[in-house]
Amino acid sequence: MGQSTDGQISYGVYFEEGFEFPWSEDKYEGDIDDWWRDVNGYKPPFEPFTEEGHWAEGFSTKDPRMKEYHGHRMSWDEDNPIPVELVNACSCDYPEWIVSIPGTVTRCNRGYPTQLEPENGEFDVSKEDIENLMAFFEKYGIECPSKPAWYLSSYLG
Repeated sequence: MGQSTDGQISYGVYFEEGFEFPWSEDKYEGDIDDWWRDVNGYKPPFEPFTEEGHWAEGFSTKDPRMKEYHGHRMSWDEDNPIPVELVNACSCDYPEWIVSIPGTVTRCNRGYPTQLEPENGEFDVSKEDIENLMAFFEKYGIECPSKPAWYLSSYLG
């Protein structure tokens, strides 16, 4: 008997393990959210952390200002959504990414099958969505190894 994994399907571009995205830089540690905020000029209302990631003087986990800090960031994220969704097509230790069009990603956890309904247009992708995905790659200098496609993949978390 083999190892069970989670299933997922998405429309996007597959990148093999080790691909260097702009958010792969040490500065972002692979966090596309931090990268997206940075390249779009997000500024928090105050900075509770040092450049090393430690608490700045006068801040702590229980500081009531942290609610404002996180709320401000969440509000900005809602107003400025990342135009792609990352799908890990392998595992935590050996990620292989599919950079997908948001709204095309369907996941199911092992032991919980998900019914797909292609006859209801579930797998329709607009020309505009594809153009937006390709424009994202071009704007941020991401060289695509292939054209976008539907991918059925597994994830071992």
